[in-house]
Amino acid sequence: METVSNGALIYWEARGEGPPLVMLHGNGEDMSVFSAQVPEFSREFMVISIDSRGHGKSTAGGGKLSLYDMARDVVAVMDDAKIKKAHILGFSDGGNIGLIMAVKYPERVSSLVLTGANADPSGIKFKYIFPMWMEQAALTLKAPFSPEACRKKDLLDLMIREPRLRKWDLQSIKVPTLITMGEHDIISRTHGQYLHNNISGSEFHLFPGGHFTPVKRPEMYNKVVLDFFEKTGHGAVTYPGSLN
Repeated sequence: METVSNGALIYWEARGEGPPLVMLHGNGEDMSVFSAQVPEFSREFMVISIDSRGHGKSTAGGGKLSLYDMARDVVAVMDDAKIKKAHILGFSDGGNIGLIMAVKYPERVSSLVLTGANADPSGIKFKYIFPMWMEQAALTLKAPFSPEACRKKDLLDLMIREPRLRKWDLQSIKVPTLITMGEHDIISRTHGQYLHNNISGSEFHLFPGGHFTPVKRPEMYNKVVLDFFEKTGHGAVTYPGSLN
């Protein structure tokens, strides 16, 4: 299915029945990153998988990519699907979009699962962010002459410049929240704890391994997420068709 949102055509798929669960992939990926989650989660949820603008089958629209535009795109898809409120699960930049949604559109979010997310670029470990700065400088020189270099630069800019959420933004989040990351994530553990400390009542789970837990350790990841939903009562949400 496709939804028009702010100059872009956003591709999305729905699978299963039950409480709506929106799943958001990371930078440079598409919805296929959740291939080990959708079949299992769709047994209990109506899973809405979205290709973020400029990714997968979604167009970029005009101007530079922005996580804030991507959050608005999620709202547009929910409106199109007649979903008033949904659980939001985001991996990496998808988790950052989820954070923005919980801050900017709290009335649309039932609960939040953040995996390898960061509230601002300082959450990325220096050994990862420094090469991004170097690559960005090189791509800036190439971008005027190469559409591919321009696209890569836009994707890098997302990680280097966004999101820009502050402590008081995080403290405004009142929905049940699960924060997960890997022991050797590209996001610092200090930043993960910072999210946990400032999102009231949130849970924090540290997985073995690195950033790509949903891909590398799907059985472990799925169990932790489904246990969280069971504990927080995933049935207490608005079903499709409730938006008038």
